[in-house]
Amino acid sequence: MFHRRDGTTTLGVQVKARSTETSIADKQQFFAEVRRATFRPRRTLWMLFVLIDKPSATIPQAWFISSADFDMLANRVAGGNKRRITASIKPASQDKWRPFRLDFAELPGRILDVLDDLERLP
Repeated sequence: MFHRRDGTTTLGVQVKARSTETSIADKQQFFAEVRRATFRPRRTLWMLFVLIDKPSATIPQAWFISSADFDMLANRVAGGNKRRITASIKPASQDKWRPFRLDFAELPGRILDVLDDLERLP
């Protein structure tokens, strides 16, 4: 959960992380699944998918996606009981997840922008 110290809005974030030590590095794709049982789209829920480079203990990339966008764009698997993201980690990629991809240094500012937007909504 994120919120501004003096704000009233709370932003829920569901996090999925994957390491570069898996097949992600070979395939140049980040993938994760979210079970329908743990996922209900709403304006105050965002998805954070994080790529972790274990040898350097850094986060080179992340995808920060509203739950509504994730629900609309994610592939359905297992009879519709799961949603899957399969995002390219190639620098020049222009896949459907590219608009949501951030360098880790960009993430805090993006979270604050979303909180500001939510504060303005009734």
